[in-house]
Amino acid sequence: MKTIKISAQLLMATLLLFACKEKDLSDEQYIAFAQEIEREVAMGNEVPLNNAFDYASFEQIVFDGLDLNKEKQAEASRYIHQNLQPGNIKVDNIIQGADYRFVKFYRKDGKPRIIFRMYFNGGISIEEWELKVNDGKIMIYDAFAVVSGIKWSDDCRQQLANHFNLITDEVMNINQLIQANVFIGNENYQSADSILYWILPQMQENLYARTLNLSFVSMVNSYDEMKVEAERFTQTFPDQSRIATFYLMQSAIGNGLIDETNAHINTLITDIGDDPIYYVYQSWAFQNAEAFDYALQALDSAITYLPGIFDLYTNKMDIYYYQEDYQQLTDVLWLVDKLFAPSQEDIDYFSSVYPLAVKDEHFQQWIKNRNETPSNSDNI
Repeated sequence: MKTIKISAQLLMATLLLFACKEKDLSDEQYIAFAQEIEREVAMGNEVPLNNAFDYASFEQIVFDGLDLNKEKQAEASRYIHQNLQPGNIKVDNIIQGADYRFVKFYRKDGKPRIIFRMYFNGGISIEEWELKVNDGKIMIYDAFAVVSGIKWSDDCRQQLANHFNLITDEVMNINQLIQANVFIGNENYQSADSILYWILPQMQENLYARTLNLSFVSMVNSYDEMKVEAERFTQTFPDQSRIATFYLMQSAIGNGLIDETNAHINTLITDIGDDPIYYVYQSWAFQNAEAFDYALQALDSAITYLPGIFDLYTNKMDIYYYQEDYQQLTDVLWLVDKLFAPSQEDIDYFSSVYPLAVKDEHFQQWIKNRNETPSNSDNI
């Protein structure tokens, strides 16, 4: 009887395990979920993405590590709901000209992951969503910002620590790193270097700190120095080689290294997903190598897939201006006129950044046509 009882228990455990597995969804269902989010955001509808965010699970993750009583937890919950509405953020960026798209679904240790990418004004964010199924509905319970090297929950915990004035050495260090990131974005590399010099020795095991250092090194050091730093990074964080690859690509682009840029792009396609934005990166590498014909070809490929990104057209104009090809520059302006209906402020900007082109007859004809049809410039 004892053997029969054990067998029955094993059978029941097997059935329960099978039932749990049955609750998971297929890859196709997760992909359909991502595609629907992409469509809705593109149409300006923030609701599906907001409704897919599991605030309850997210808050549990965030509150772990914060010393908050029930009253402060309630206040923190209100803070999270008010300040973390991913659908609103994405739609606002789309309205301002960003490109947002689903690039990859995969499973990590059997758990579903979705990667989205946003390109906006020359910058990029790559988010890996962590998903679960709740009552048959796919929910997002956390996300990892690949380019920044930080989870949404960690970023939110830092914000709440500042909000409640919960000051620790780590909170103060990360605040300093955030300031260094601002300096890097403003190309104030000396100030960023001063902060990193003092903070990094204390935060060698902190992914955000080390990722920020990779970003800094990719912009100010040689490609060979960047390779050394990337190797150090992957030794500490072997599961985050894609971050090192991204900044190796950035360093290769800045140094005009075409083969190296393409090699890193191929690795990123495998790790993060295929994406037409890589044509933009190839174009930048060609520009820095002064291979302008190839740079223009790459931009044309990018525009084919990403026709709504304004700065791809201005990038083409920059190249034509450098080549003193004002007729081609003006041809792009006619296209910009048709696609984006630029405002007078935009026209003044073009005139200021392309002063020699303004004197060209083709540019003058474009200005004359705009003056004759002022309604074209009322939209933006």
